[in-house]
Amino acid sequence: MAAAAHRTLLTDVSEIPAGARRAMVLYDGADFDLAAAVRTARTVLARNPRGSFLMVECDVHTERLRHGLERMVAFDRIIRDTAGASGPDTLVLFTADHSFDLRVHDGATGANVLEGLDAVTEPANGQSVDSVRLPNVSVNDTHTGEAVMAAAQGPGAFRVRGYLSNTDLFGIMLRAYGWRVDPPSGPK
Repeated sequence: MAAAAHRTLLTDVSEIPAGARRAMVLYDGADFDLAAAVRTARTVLARNPRGSFLMVECDVHTERLRHGLERMVAFDRIIRDTAGASGPDTLVLFTADHSFDLRVHDGATGANVLEGLDAVTEPANGQSVDSVRLPNVSVNDTHTGEAVMAAAQGPGAFRVRGYLSNTDLFGIMLRAYGWRVDPPSGPK
């Protein structure tokens, strides 16, 4: 598909030529520097005077509890850095595609919330596990039906409040880009 579109498919963001306005990078594996990829994407996309759209997804499923939590912290830093580097004309929208059954309860600031994880059987530490119960954390390896948070800053951020459907978020993004949003066409 990349070749048909006359695009070069790269294997690392370091291969993107200086001054590039577009790039396609495909990683073979889940462990790569997502923060570097997001920073590079923002730099490349900022070269387009008509604006741009960037969607970043991070797999923070917690079937490997320690790894999943570390990725959540890293992704939170990426969101913070992106929001901090964005100007007033940029909508930054954060949400999730679904909820996941992870609960952090009790605990104290500075305390190890994963206390007891090392005593859990090895599969829980390195492979998929159905459930883990620790003094301060419980996780079931399943999606849940809870509402997920959506937060935003920038043009149209005031519309991100209360309960929204994901199609509402699409309309908010269209409006931020200055595009017309047609009213929904329901059943007749």
